[in-house]
Amino acid sequence: MKKEIMDKKNHWIQYDAFDSHVIHAFTLKPYNFSSLIQEETKEKFYQTLTKDLSCPCEIVKPKQEHTDVIKMVTEENKKDPFLSVDGLLTNIPKVALVTSYADCQAIFLYDPVHKVIGNIHSGWKGTIKKILRKAILMMQEVYGSTQKISKR
Repeated sequence: MKKEIMDKKNHWIQYDAFDSHVIHAFTLKPYNFSSLIQEETKEKFYQTLTKDLSCPCEIVKPKQEHTDVIKMVTEENKKDPFLSVDGLLTNIPKVALVTSYADCQAIFLYDPVHKVIGNIHSGWKGTIKKILRKAILMMQEVYGSTQKISKR
């Protein structure tokens, strides 16, 4: 991790964990994106965040339900609701893959050769069903990523 930028006013932390092609950030309280918050409030915050991060991009956010389902985001489906999905992969520039976490594991994947990113929500159910392994296999099969996977 090269640097961390914290904006206390807007409540986010940005990490420079990958290379210049990937912007990675976490939001903090008071931005609790529970289902109780209206969608237009969430959308307004997402747009503010992408502007603050100098990332004018489209937001893709699945409806997570502790599954092992991973979907590829393409130009044709990026506006889809992605129901019951806990992992997203894409190679489309200027697309923000947004997932939410409480006590589950956040997993971020990046293939710098093929410019593929992945954002995986791995709760205990997804972990048991090997969602991370499935995501890596999908990156290999669909995008040609070549990183080897441990066979444990």
